[in-house]
Amino acid sequence: MTQSGSSMEYRRLRAPRHDRGILIEPALEQVGEVLGANAESQRSSTCQIGDRCIRELARSARQTTIAAALGYTAAYRDVPDVGADAAERLFMAGHQPQLFHPGVWFKNFVLDRLTRQYGGVAVNLVIDNDTAKAASIRVPGGSVRRPTASAVAFDTSSMPIPFEERDVHDWATFESFAQRVGDEIAPLVDDPMVRDFWPAVVERARATGRLGLALAQARHALEGRWGTDTLEVPLSTVTDSAAFWWLAAHLLCELPRLFDVYNRTVLAYRRVNHIRSANHPVPLLERSGDWTEVPLWVWTDENPRRRHLFARRVGGELELGDRGKIAARVPLGSGGDWSATAAALGELGQRGIKVRPRALVTTLFARLFLTDMFMHGIGGSKYDELTDAILRDFFHVEPPIYATVSATLKLPIERPSVSSDDLADVVDALRQMTYHPERVLTDQHVAVSGPDAAAAEQIDEMIEEKRRWLAIEPNRENARQRCHGIRAANDALQPWLDAQRRELIERREELSAQLRAESILGSRDYAFCLFPRKKIEGFMLEFDSGTA
Repeated sequence: MTQSGSSMEYRRLRAPRHDRGILIEPALEQVGEVLGANAESQRSSTCQIGDRCIRELARSARQTTIAAALGYTAAYRDVPDVGADAAERLFMAGHQPQLFHPGVWFKNFVLDRLTRQYGGVAVNLVIDNDTAKAASIRVPGGSVRRPTASAVAFDTSSMPIPFEERDVHDWATFESFAQRVGDEIAPLVDDPMVRDFWPAVVERARATGRLGLALAQARHALEGRWGTDTLEVPLSTVTDSAAFWWLAAHLLCELPRLFDVYNRTVLAYRRVNHIRSANHPVPLLERSGDWTEVPLWVWTDENPRRRHLFARRVGGELELGDRGKIAARVPLGSGGDWSATAAALGELGQRGIKVRPRALVTTLFARLFLTDMFMHGIGGSKYDELTDAILRDFFHVEPPIYATVSATLKLPIERPSVSSDDLADVVDALRQMTYHPERVLTDQHVAVSGPDAAAAEQIDEMIEEKRRWLAIEPNRENARQRCHGIRAANDALQPWLDAQRRELIERREELSAQLRAESILGSRDYAFCLFPRKKIEGFMLEFDSGTA
């Protein structure tokens, strides 16, 4: 459980290593307790954002989000019946609209199970303000003994722009993707679900004109056919709302204080987690002259390359921009009345200027305004330790408890079971032969090459010679001679271990090759569409139904 506290503490989170392993923190049986704690914290909160009560803002934001999610989801699949009190309990997660691995997809099925167990509505945010960095996925091929991993493209690469703006560039590449993936993986996996799944992606791409929406909608429609009752909605839709613009106005009007809290928090996180990089987990906000960076993105319809937003005060206004070609002015609120600022921010889209949250502000908005419990993967969970500190120090509110969820599912490829420990044992055995041959030769389980009586006598003599040298206390005068004597005894014993050494060297090479193969075949990071439907559907639905 992610507990609140007055100081940042190091937390170690690791993905499950073994096939079908799951990570859920807090445990499912503790979720009721978490919901109660979060609800009580919200009820007792006196937090004001500007001159408005956060409870009122959250109530409005939830209703708007659920309505938007119902409308969006209904365009491509059936939607669940949602009562008038749906906003009273809302579970939420989010991810970029990608062909992600099953551990990410697992969150969606946990969302569905939580609504079955605790009631309410589950909404998955399609994080379409993130950039579409790669237009390919990694696909294994070759053989079990000599596997390969190749990038198979579903579109041509382009300048990294937000999913919100990214369309399909090369329809021939896009439409042939499933066939090329199937051909590549065929020697290892008989029936990857990409063959049945991809036609739906192509259909949604034709319908929406957007790559990210096509991937997300086809995947979510498949979840619906498997029986889930979740909703989805793009983040760009959720943040084009009165509640988000009020939050953005608050960040801008309180920017000097936000700048100090944000950077102090990032530095504390790096210190606690022993991070030296200037870019992790996020860069510090910059200040250049009278410009101050805001933790928001900005781009335009004309140039959809995502840029950092900066602001500066000009009289009674705030000038916003990228310190380049983008420039806009909004009123600077005062006394907690951010109405004019929020309204002006909401109108920027009509001028072709897009303002969107960066990662920390995204989950800050979701946790503070939208959900009773937000569900992160491992990476997002670590990130949100920063959000917790910002919520305390900037908003003066106790952070809602969030969940961390992941799973490991591996492709069903028959291969030898091998671990790095196996190789380490062989390497250690070879080292023992080199530096401690007497121990190996006196082991009753080791067969000596040519074990006749004369050989045994010679071995005993060499071992005794080494023991005499070892018994001598080393000092400055005898150190070199002693070392030479020990080394000579070791060398003299080596021929008696030749046969076993050859076997171990062969075993070492075999294990090294198997480990190289395992690093490819046993990866947990392959896209969900590479799996046979039977394996991945069975895993997800066994959990969702409570039988796993």
